[in-house]
Amino acid sequence: MSLFKLNSAITSLLIILNFAVESAGEDLMENLFQVKGLKRTNLSVIETEVAICNCLHKDEQLKQTLLGTGLFQTVDIFKLEDGQTQIVVEEKWTTIPILKFNSGGGVKQTTIGVYDPNVLGKRIELGLQYESLSRAPSWVAWNKIPRLFGSRFFSDLQFWDTSRIRLKYNQAVETAELTKALLHESEKIYFAIGYDFISEFRLRLTLEQNRDRFTTDFIPSNTLSLVSGQIIPPPSDFVFVGTQLEWGRLEIVNNSPKGNLVSLSIKQGHSNRSEQNDFISSHFEVS
Repeated sequence: MSLFKLNSAITSLLIILNFAVESAGEDLMENLFQVKGLKRTNLSVIETEVAICNCLHKDEQLKQTLLGTGLFQTVDIFKLEDGQTQIVVEEKWTTIPILKFNSGGGVKQTTIGVYDPNVLGKRIELGLQYESLSRAPSWVAWNKIPRLFGSRFFSDLQFWDTSRIRLKYNQAVETAELTKALLHESEKIYFAIGYDFISEFRLRLTLEQNRDRFTTDFIPSNTLSLVSGQIIPPPSDFVFVGTQLEWGRLEIVNNSPKGNLVSLSIKQGHSNRSEQNDFISSHFEVS
């Protein structure tokens, strides 16, 4: 619960500071352009993108920049007789409910939640999701600010509290034999702050804490009887400090991934338990 309080405190602080800085910068670009079609989105969102891309007089680049925020269905650019640029947008509905029910193989899954990438019209993403899988509860909450303080900096804050049933079988025998049946409980708090050097290249610095433990909760008694001699792994508690480079952009459009993303990450894990060793890991991914 202390991690959840920390997550809430950091999220609130970032949102308040982001609002304060954006408010201080309002009206700096007035008279340069006008916008029509805004109903839910604050004008400062467009002002920020125009200032960062420096593309007010590059119509196609400006259009793609605004569409890239994911907030608009269409963007049209017009030049007025007085020399002003007129931006006409059609906004998307951004509050997305999450509701899913699955059942099969004796396993029932229920997922409910909601997220919105444009909270209060400020292009701040907040989300919350709860899941029950074989009666084991899990939930995740997150906050993302793609233009932190109206700049190229961005932040990503996530809190995970997950429970998953892990079954392990001995595949060396003719009939697969169950050797482990455990509930894996994991708490994770993740914070990243990064910088968009250009639209396709980003650097992020990450800090996360992972706490894991294994129990036999939610394991049916008839299953436990098959693994009565199993050894339960000890709990673990690690803090990770890392660096990640990303090239490309991957977006979800109509529930399907669109684009390409190449990422390289290196992180060092520091154990908070004396019986576990520190380590360094690297990961390369193309998606």
